[in-house]
Amino acid sequence: MASRAEWFAIATISGVGPARIRTLLRAYGTLEEALAQPDEGLMGKNMLSESQVAQLRKRLGRIEQIENMLDDLDMDGIRLIPMDAEAYPPLLLTIASPPPVLFARGDPECANHRGVAIVGARSASEEALEFAQALGASVAQAGLSVVSGLAAGVDAAAHVGCLEAGGVPVGVLGCGLSAVRQQVELCEDVAREGLLLSELMPQTHATTANLMARNRIVAGLARAVVAVALGESQGTISTVRDARRQGRPLFLGPIAAATESGREQVQAGVPVIEDPLDIATLIEAARVYDPQSPEDELESGGQLRLFP
Repeated sequence: MASRAEWFAIATISGVGPARIRTLLRAYGTLEEALAQPDEGLMGKNMLSESQVAQLRKRLGRIEQIENMLDDLDMDGIRLIPMDAEAYPPLLLTIASPPPVLFARGDPECANHRGVAIVGARSASEEALEFAQALGASVAQAGLSVVSGLAAGVDAAAHVGCLEAGGVPVGVLGCGLSAVRQQVELCEDVAREGLLLSELMPQTHATTANLMARNRIVAGLARAVVAVALGESQGTISTVRDARRQGRPLFLGPIAAATESGREQVQAGVPVIEDPLDIATLIEAARVYDPQSPEDELESGGQLRLFP
């Protein structure tokens, strides 16, 4: 098995994302075997470029420095979890682009709880925020974790409700764990009572692209997704799309259902949760949901399938 320093070395090279690493794993079964190949074996269609291989070899040549850096992160409470580690959330391995590595603060086991993602607009109405907070509390009281992106608005309200009910919060950031500039106190509470995750280097600042990429992880960690409010930005809509693409059970709050996009979802058969206290259907959907692996990975015939 490759070391976490080796995973860090390849996963943090510019331009080397989930798709390229997935291709390498398909070709060689494990990262350890891939790294043992000559340079030519790492290059080719959809694999690494010549410059990326050169960067990789340079990093592997100073692997001890990387290990020391990861030890320093451990001391700061930030743990690197590669996708072949036992602590990696198995549910994430069922999505098409699982992050090769995750940075975590808190208890990684929290990602294995059956969870419900509660998402919505930053600029949501007071009514939507009250609904999200009450829903977060109801989900927590039902024994499920609350997953969200920890943005201001609906995300934050859902986690506040979860925390107030003594539940398990799981937050996914669109920045690095050491670069939190908003919802700082709430992030600390989530890390202390549950789990805080990011696929980004700890000092990475939030960007639109990073925030949008984060949404696939929010949906991927959940066994059901509830969109409480759909704002003018595309953030919540992208999470809804990710949820549908991943086959997660999708629900709408009444405020989201009243929008043009929401009405389209309702017409397509997406159920509406009218009362945050009446969530029996949502809880049942999350409990019985059986995630399936992406078809392209199942059909590859390789050893990429690190999950059952």
